[in-house]
Amino acid sequence: MTPASIKPNRMQAQMAAAWLGECDIIAAQCGWGAGKTFGVVLIWILLDQAKPGIRILQVVDTTDRYHVTLSKECEALLKPRGWTYTSQEGRKWVSPAGSVVIVKSYFRPKTRSVDHNSLEGIDVHVAIIDEAQCMRPEVMLRVLGRIRSGRPPQLMMCGVPTWDNWWIREARKLHGTIDEGSGNALRAAIIMAPSTVNT
Repeated sequence: MTPASIKPNRMQAQMAAAWLGECDIIAAQCGWGAGKTFGVVLIWILLDQAKPGIRILQVVDTTDRYHVTLSKECEALLKPRGWTYTSQEGRKWVSPAGSVVIVKSYFRPKTRSVDHNSLEGIDVHVAIIDEAQCMRPEVMLRVLGRIRSGRPPQLMMCGVPTWDNWWIREARKLHGTIDEGSGNALRAAIIMAPSTVNT
């Protein structure tokens, strides 16, 4: 169920299948050039089509990351489909169907406790963490705390290959654990895509 004119690669198709199959935790380790950012925006479009009016939290490591990589894919994929961008009350993309993607950078001064972070006060159905390798594992717990309206709550974490791919490790640990809200065992999907760029 991909939007017309979008041809996902194998990794992007796996990401979409995990979302639409309602896996609770999706962890993707994608090499440079694998199409991770394109895949993230594709997920926004698919979720908007499947659940109009959905609220999505998109977490990146820095504001610069949004402007350098993510915003380009948004302009190419979302604007032709009628989505609009607003910077009122933070960075948001809004679909014609009323879905909202809230784009936040995760920042916590080292002098503050983990309860003081840039994600406070947000309530969403699903969330995506991109560039996980640039953040500490605490971001996962902070983001899970923001998924208050999702049934089922879903979280995808993406990053490039690194020696400490904590998001893959955490997804494996969560698989099979019981979600206290529903009483169901969590299902995790692990997606590994090699780099397509010679380094």
